[in-house]
Amino acid sequence: MIKVSESIELKALLLTDSEMIHQVKEQNRAHLAPWHDWATKKECLQDTQNFIISTQKEAAEGISLSLGVFYQDQFIGMLGFNKLDATMKQAEMGYWLAEKYTQKGIMTTSAKALIKYGIDVLEIRRFSIDCAVHNIKSQKVAERLGFCYEAFLPKNEKVGEMYFDHKRYIFEVKQNMTDLM
Repeated sequence: MIKVSESIELKALLLTDSEMIHQVKEQNRAHLAPWHDWATKKECLQDTQNFIISTQKEAAEGISLSLGVFYQDQFIGMLGFNKLDATMKQAEMGYWLAEKYTQKGIMTTSAKALIKYGIDVLEIRRFSIDCAVHNIKSQKVAERLGFCYEAFLPKNEKVGEMYFDHKRYIFEVKQNMTDLM
């Protein structure tokens, strides 16, 4: 568990959270479908439970770290390292929030806490975020975090029947970093 603030925590997903997570995903499907392929497909509770089990397995293997964003003990989204490379000390970040919690600084504050955890605990030295070129809000999160634009990635992700170009943002850790936090 990563305590972000008095009201925000990042926590590993548990099967006991599956109904709450499933409900939030279903309620926000239209909001998330333009950016996430999984949101274009109808899911049942068992699909959410299988997702939780896979996040636990991948975390144990050290290949990803998917955390729930909890605001006042309610699940409101996901944040994590979709890919972790311990050898190269790199992490690829991903995130989403329920629509009613966007534009409140929750994701930026939460992502800062996760990056600090990545630096201090996992010894990550290079972070990346890939955003669809038309997902301006996600790009703004990367920029507020101090990430720099690195590359244009054509047809980097398929969402539904569409292929999206992405912008890659990176953050590289310097010695004795104090400006992030």
